[in-house]
Amino acid sequence: MVDNHFETIMGGSHIRFSTKKVWTHVRDNLEKGVSRVTVYHFLDNMADNGIIRFDMASGKGGMRVLFYSELTEMEFRKMISENLGQNVRRAPWKSQPQRWGSATS
Repeated sequence: MVDNHFETIMGGSHIRFSTKKVWTHVRDNLEKGVSRVTVYHFLDNMADNGIIRFDMASGKGGMRVLFYSELTEMEFRKMISENLGQNVRRAPWKSQPQRWGSATS
């Protein structure tokens, strides 16, 4: 594995991560300019698509969302590659070929 970001963020062993923990890791190691709300929306979309899961837990100031993965890194990579392949096969440009440079109105 090239880096350990997957294990840090996804865990793969039901380790729960708050949005703040993921955002802090991303900010410190990957992308300084990303906002915490962007990380939350990304994680929420991944949960909506069944890639990761979440639990609600009480904490300081009320309820919070804790995200986690039940997948190992290899299972995650396989799922993503299969999903990408399915989406490319269903791509809208395959059904209606267009010429490069043609104007669309």
